[in-house]
Amino acid sequence: LPSLYVPANNDKDHIIAGFAAAAQDDIVKPSTKEELLARVRTHLALHKTQQALKASQAKYRELSFIDDLTGFYNTRYLYMALQQQLTEHADQPLSIVFMDIDKFKTVVDTHGHLNGSRAIAELAGVIKPLLPESCFGVSYGGDEFVVVLTGHDQQAGAQRAEQLRAAIADTLFLSEQQLELHITVSCGVASYPDDASTMVDLLGNADHALFATKHRGKNGVTTFAEIRRASDQEGFLPLNQG
Repeated sequence: LPSLYVPANNDKDHIIAGFAAAAQDDIVKPSTKEELLARVRTHLALHKTQQALKASQAKYRELSFIDDLTGFYNTRYLYMALQQQLTEHADQPLSIVFMDIDKFKTVVDTHGHLNGSRAIAELAGVIKPLLPESCFGVSYGGDEFVVVLTGHDQQAGAQRAEQLRAAIADTLFLSEQQLELHITVSCGVASYPDDASTMVDLLGNADHALFATKHRGKNGVTTFAEIRRASDQEGFLPLNQG
């Protein structure tokens, strides 16, 4: 709150000391009740304006990180928040889910770009209520998403990814447009610290796992741990054929 002070005298050193102690104004003796109330009202109004400005700045800063279509965060926020998480909470597990809508081009070609955008927004609406408070979704571009699962190790990350995949597969999309469309997604999961120790490697390994799911027939979940275990087995498709 703003503070005013009444110095014992009007000596310059006393006045400077008052402002150095974070006072916003001083009342010079002799003063009247009317002057005091006027100064109080002025500083309270100024304080209220400053608080409103700070709230507005915080709101617009948050909006700069939000994707308009899905309400998810954007990639700018992803890189900032993920790096911060790995730096400040290095002792906590974390899983990344790379998610891609299967055959989305067919959806757009058949039902149009507007309905394609509606389907993306509805899919985000399926994901949001299934995420714990500390986790968040990211619109990675078009029909691709990233889900950041803080506090999820390899097993918990894979289980959560499967929960999301199943919920999407069980949902009818574009019902308001009388289309009742089924959509499936492919997911790739990588976990910190077991699969990667840096943000770039973590995202890259989750992306590799996503490609593996696509190769295997889509509408599924593949973990990077599975890829490591299966990489030497005959018939496992190389990751660079994506």
